[in-house]
Amino acid sequence: MGDPAVGCFKIGLAGRGRTGFSRATKSTAMAIRKNLAGTECELVVDGRVDGPAAHELEIEVLALAKTDATTVYVNLAGANFLCSAAIRVLLQHRRQWKAKGKKFVVSRTSPEVDEILELTGMRDLIVESA
Repeated sequence: MGDPAVGCFKIGLAGRGRTGFSRATKSTAMAIRKNLAGTECELVVDGRVDGPAAHELEIEVLALAKTDATTVYVNLAGANFLCSAAIRVLLQHRRQWKAKGKKFVVSRTSPEVDEILELTGMRDLIVESA
């Protein structure tokens, strides 16, 4: 049967004239680094952001909400996968921070994450263009 921690899902790329497969592996566990500068914080997320990792990401964001941070930049340039729970975390906290007059910005994405957000229709809601 194989390793259940290794998943494969079909990606249909509408309008691009191709269909492909993307393999997600367990070898890319998520890591988060925080870069603090005054009231600004950058969360640098690397690896696979699956369900348990999405929960860890949310814990980090909730911890930042209890600080003096007024701006959070989420750097996903090193992430290679986002599950639906991670997308929910990003969308929910972007809305919550905005409602408080603060900024929660996803400003950098890897090609893999950008494609996932595009396919789910969430890219324009989550990613802020430079």
